[in-house]
Amino acid sequence: MSTRSSKAVARLSRLIDDVLDLTQGDTLGIVLERERVDLAGLCRTAAEAVRPRAAEKSQKLETEIAPTTGFVFGDARRLRESIEHVLGNAIAYTDKRGRIRLEAEGGEDQAVIRISDNGVGIPDEDLPRVFNRFHRIDQEGVRGEAALGLGLPLTRQFIEAHGGSVELVSDKGKGTTVTLTIPRDSR
Repeated sequence: MSTRSSKAVARLSRLIDDVLDLTQGDTLGIVLERERVDLAGLCRTAAEAVRPRAAEKSQKLETEIAPTTGFVFGDARRLRESIEHVLGNAIAYTDKRGRIRLEAEGGEDQAVIRISDNGVGIPDEDLPRVFNRFHRIDQEGVRGEAALGLGLPLTRQFIEAHGGSVELVSDKGKGTTVTLTIPRDSR
């Protein structure tokens, strides 16, 4: 199997898993792994995973990960996917040569991850629906998972399952900031 085919199969598998997570989360709730997660390392890994997509659009992907980001207890895979979904949306909805920034820090009780971009922003009328499944903002050139409208609903579902919260602030024509707040111990 060619590299291109194996990447396509991996993407399709991820999409199927995402849809299953969304639908099963409604009826059964999310079952999370509970392990000590190096959130700073997870942020770096997520940023590196999406960096090629940003490079395709000549975007600048910046990271500022404070030592205080530290550790949380939770599901490493779902936390990483949450960060990647938000980064993927930022890349998709930001023009060529745009800027995406991931910042992470923490306090005693929680860690905070902030992902911002200088993209197109979200119109006020769409803001109430951005966390609805399969809702997406129509934008020319948006493809992949962002085009399906799965990323933000999954992110909210995963972060809330950890006892955390997701906040989105957007200014049409100026960009969007998504803030993930994750408790240190969500047991």
